[in-house]
Amino acid sequence: MSQDITLAQNRNLPVRPEDVWGGGQSTGSSLGMYSPQARQQQPFKKIHRLLRGRYWLAITLGLIGAAVGAFIGWGTQIPFYSAEALIEISPRMPSLSAADRAMPFYQQFLKSQQQIVVNSRTISAALETSEWKAVSSKPASKEFISAFAANLNADLIKDSQLIRVTFQHESPRVAAAAVNAVVTAYLKLADEMNSQSSKEKLDEYQRRLEQAKIDFRRNGDSMRDAQGENTVDSLENIISERQKQEMKYTMDVANLQMKLDQLQASQAAGVKNPNIAITPQDVALQDATMRIMLEAIARLQGELTNLQIDLGPNHPRVQQTVARMQAQQKAADDYFKQSKERILGFGAGSGQGGEEVISARVAEMYKINLELLKKQLVTWQTETQQFSKRKIEVDRYRDEMSKNKEDTDKYTKLIEQVEFNMAMSGNIRKISDAVEPISPAKDARKQFAMMGLVIGGGLPIGLLLLIGLLDSRYRYSDDAGGISMNGLPLLGILPNLPDRLSDPGQASIAAHCVHQIRTMLQLNNATPRSAFSVTSSASGDGKTSLTLALGLSFAASGQRTLLIDSDLVGAGLTTRLGMSGPEGILEAMTSGELMRYVKATDVADLSMLPVGLAQLHHAGIFSPAAVRRLLNEAKKHFEVILVDTGPVLGSIEATPVCAAADGVILTVARGQQRPLVEKALGHLQSIGARIAGIVFNKAMSRDFEQSISGISMRSAARSTSTNGNGRTQREGPGQYGPVAKAVHHSVKGETVEKN
Repeated sequence: MSQDITLAQNRNLPVRPEDVWGGGQSTGSSLGMYSPQARQQQPFKKIHRLLRGRYWLAITLGLIGAAVGAFIGWGTQIPFYSAEALIEISPRMPSLSAADRAMPFYQQFLKSQQQIVVNSRTISAALETSEWKAVSSKPASKEFISAFAANLNADLIKDSQLIRVTFQHESPRVAAAAVNAVVTAYLKLADEMNSQSSKEKLDEYQRRLEQAKIDFRRNGDSMRDAQGENTVDSLENIISERQKQEMKYTMDVANLQMKLDQLQASQAAGVKNPNIAITPQDVALQDATMRIMLEAIARLQGELTNLQIDLGPNHPRVQQTVARMQAQQKAADDYFKQSKERILGFGAGSGQGGEEVISARVAEMYKINLELLKKQLVTWQTETQQFSKRKIEVDRYRDEMSKNKEDTDKYTKLIEQVEFNMAMSGNIRKISDAVEPISPAKDARKQFAMMGLVIGGGLPIGLLLLIGLLDSRYRYSDDAGGISMNGLPLLGILPNLPDRLSDPGQASIAAHCVHQIRTMLQLNNATPRSAFSVTSSASGDGKTSLTLALGLSFAASGQRTLLIDSDLVGAGLTTRLGMSGPEGILEAMTSGELMRYVKATDVADLSMLPVGLAQLHHAGIFSPAAVRRLLNEAKKHFEVILVDTGPVLGSIEATPVCAAADGVILTVARGQQRPLVEKALGHLQSIGARIAGIVFNKAMSRDFEQSISGISMRSAARSTSTNGNGRTQREGPGQYGPVAKAVHHSVKGETVEKN
């Protein structure tokens, strides 16, 4: 079926059934297409839709909730009163001299006293005072002390010598008593610092201070005696240099001993001329001039090293010292060459490698010089040990003096602290007592009452909005033309009428509504002959009553109208007109003849094609092509064809009928679920059906009044057990239903009978 339905490329509209199966031409109808794309709904309109019909309930519950919330918010908060007192601490301490002296570390002392005011010792003492016991008899437990400390505060007033003590409590009397008790306890503790024990401590600290000063002077004298003419630094330098010289003597002794051992070993082996190198140092052992020259070279080398460090290698003084040292070295070398034969007594000659040959005199010289060096080494070591002992003694006295200095500083600070504590009682005084506050310092009742008002008032409204959001039913007529049906016209609305229509006013209004729907269909459809299918998303929406009422209205307007009952399950149209019989729509479709099975009604220009004996199992005979052939044949004899079908989602025959019709009228009853209607519209779109518009059925009185511009309608609320425009039970022959009945009487110019 769907393969025979195509979309026109230029207008995004489905091709008319006549163009698919032949036998017709484009009518240029302006019937609408359902578009699932929804417009963005404004927030206020959405809120209005969710709360519509519940405004008075929302206002009532909101006011009640706001009152309850404000009452609860006000009652949950307790106002706190704050009492305060001032304590002054003078920055000067009384003295026996003419002028008082400034208190040392005054700012640090202020901060320490600030902490003392709020510590647990002061609070425990405050809870035992008469001021506090006059207002409370609770025991001073740890929990109570912690709770008391949480409400107590002491802060320093900037650029002043005052400490402000405050206490917050829900009772102004308790707040004032607590502050006075804390101040009293603090002043008592401060006064206790000036006691006999403090005086005893002061005497002991002064005695120890004097002893530390005496020990410092004695150790200083001993240290000066120990170091003699040398300073501590010079002693360290002397010991360091002597240790270096001692190492040099030790090396000289070792070298000389090695040469002597080598010479003696050569003589024992019978070697007359052992190869032993003679150095200037060997000559210096026997020649004073050589020794002086070598010492001069060593002094110049040390001087050169210091000058290079201080002045740099290119300084003139450095260059001059280098020249002097080179000249002295050359003179020493020349003297060594000239004097070594004379001094050592060996003849000319050379050994291997150009080394000089030592005579027998050298061995004796080595022995004498070795003994001399050993004696000098012992003497040097003894003197170095004496200097080291002096250094150790000086260090010990210096450590003792450092300890004496630490004791002096320690006892000086302790004496100052004791003196400070003793004088503190005269520097601390209470400026003012705490009085009972008149107004609370912290009162959050207004804020919490306002918060409770907003939350309490908004909660029921929010719940109603949630209920409205979860309620997907169509509740008012303008819902049918809302966001879910974008692009589809609302043809009209039908009132909620009782099954037994007895009010002429109601009947007149109902007839007016049907005529208005018929007029909208005529205006929106420019073709001279049209076939409309009337369907719904579910049963009970009043589609059969609407079909019959529209048929009567079209007939009253002078158009030849044919009603076709294709509802194989309900057959409501056939039953209401009392045209049950063996033949009907099934025979007309299979035989290709229409007029043979059409029956006339008692209304002029209104005919009927009943359902006949067609049952549910005959739904397979219905196809778009067969239905289209039937409608094309009907258009030859009638101007308007109205086809009553079953629900489009629940009946098989409704799909081909809606696809073949020129337009589909979708009936939506108040209370119908939106998803179900959306699904029906989506199904109609998928089969390429043209939707002529929406009819909202079972409208409330306010919807109806708005739709006809103020015409009043006096209808009582229906019972939920009846249908109004549908049927609660199968109607008998000739029972039009309330809407069709109202139109029928309107066409004939009759009025309904009152009960």
